[in-house]
Amino acid sequence: MRRVHTLTSPVGDHLRFQFEWGYAFSVQAGEEVNILDFATTSDPGLPQQDFWLFDDTHVVLMHYAADGTQTGRELLEDTDPAPSSGTRTWPWSTPPPSPSTTRSAD
Repeated sequence: MRRVHTLTSPVGDHLRFQFEWGYAFSVQAGEEVNILDFATTSDPGLPQQDFWLFDDTHVVLMHYAADGTQTGRELLEDTDPAPSSGTRTWPWSTPPPSPSTTRSAD
């Protein structure tokens, strides 16, 4: 299974935590996870926000608050899912950052 998380950097603490720690478990379980940052990548014709693609047929936009907390989802009706497919997005994406080996003891 592949996942491409689209975003526009800079990212907040919530997403940074998700990339560094949440996705680590998904990768250990065999999922391939990459990040596509619209701030550093040319636009391959995708929605300009995080979205999920289900069964290569349904595009669902993710909505977030400024702090990165998810606030809702929106099913896009009558949308061609072909540009959103993982096969098309994978070449422009990169693996998420690894967890830091050192953390400050606050």
